[in-house]
Amino acid sequence: MHSYLKEPWQLFKLKSVFIPYLLNPDATSETYTKLKLTKKYIALGAVTYMPLEQSDWDKCVVLESKYLCTNSFLVQQSTDHTYERAIYFNMAPEVVKESCTFETFTDFTPPPQVLEMESEVLLANIKNTVEIQL
Repeated sequence: MHSYLKEPWQLFKLKSVFIPYLLNPDATSETYTKLKLTKKYIALGAVTYMPLEQSDWDKCVVLESKYLCTNSFLVQQSTDHTYERAIYFNMAPEVVKESCTFETFTDFTPPPQVLEMESEVLLANIKNTVEIQL
């Protein structure tokens, strides 16, 4: 019996935020756009990735808080051109536009959101002046 263990992948939860979208400069209502997510999570390896839902993990075995999945699961779930790949690998804007589906919202006030990364913080839809102390 052979064992082919691959490097562990990191799991990230995907999040999409509302962004102002100026359709008409004279409009009296605000319009926003948002990336339409098809999966809630993405697993990233050194050179590979896989969009996932939590239900996908049910097909794997849990061992000490690690999910062990078969190669057939990984092959079955592999994808070619997706918005996750276009964004993660920083592809050309034309590829991102072709790969992504955006939803548009009019007469809408989005909730403020703060997204934190290792060295950056994104403040989205915060209208008033905000003071940040680091």
